[in-house]
Amino acid sequence: MNYRLIDKKVLEVIKECGVQSFPIDCTAILKHYQIKLLPYEYLQRENRELFEIAATYSDEAFQYEDIICFNSDRPSSRIRFSLMHELGHFKLNHGKDYTAESEKEANYFSSHLLAPRIAIYFSECKTSADVAKRFQLSQSASDYAFNDYRRWRRMSAYHLNGVDRELYLHFHSAEEGGFIWNIHTCRRCGHRIINRPEQVFCDLCQRSSSQDDRYFLPGIPDQTQRFPVEEWGFYHPKDFF
Repeated sequence: MNYRLIDKKVLEVIKECGVQSFPIDCTAILKHYQIKLLPYEYLQRENRELFEIAATYSDEAFQYEDIICFNSDRPSSRIRFSLMHELGHFKLNHGKDYTAESEKEANYFSSHLLAPRIAIYFSECKTSADVAKRFQLSQSASDYAFNDYRRWRRMSAYHLNGVDRELYLHFHSAEEGGFIWNIHTCRRCGHRIINRPEQVFCDLCQRSSSQDDRYFLPGIPDQTQRFPVEEWGFYHPKDFF
């Protein structure tokens, strides 16, 4: 496996799509590459032949030309990994006949795009459960990422490779004085909140919030929740058949 090439492709996606925060927006990335998404449930109604091909190939996801078909009944965290896995096949030019090696490469691509090891480091993840929560990965994917991160950390103590240096520069903010791995906005005033994903309100609004507001916790995605199909808004199944 050409790890260096795959690392460069991950960096390319992050730069081309302007990724600035984790967890990444998978649908925005696919939209950037003009890849359309279709849940299996739509295929089953609109194109039975394609559905049977997709379901036979994989019960997770299947790529057909510029369309990724996927099983929307899977947990959101697994769907995210499957979508970026299929993007990996696309970016690595695997063609149509996948091999065991190309599947490993796509898995590596997906894992490193969803949770770059340098981002795991700066987000101060101490366990695989931290990785699962902060990067919206399934437990098995976060176990793999965290174990690989520990290997990465041992190696990076002596040498930070070129891709990691570029990732650091991409996510580093002189204004904020460090590596930015999460950005979201205060639900009251819209002020940016940096590297504190569990915080709903900015510090100013937090101090002035009501007693009820202080107990209003952010919606951290559940590993079993459905992928928000109805929120995409950039495709309609009838566009493809």
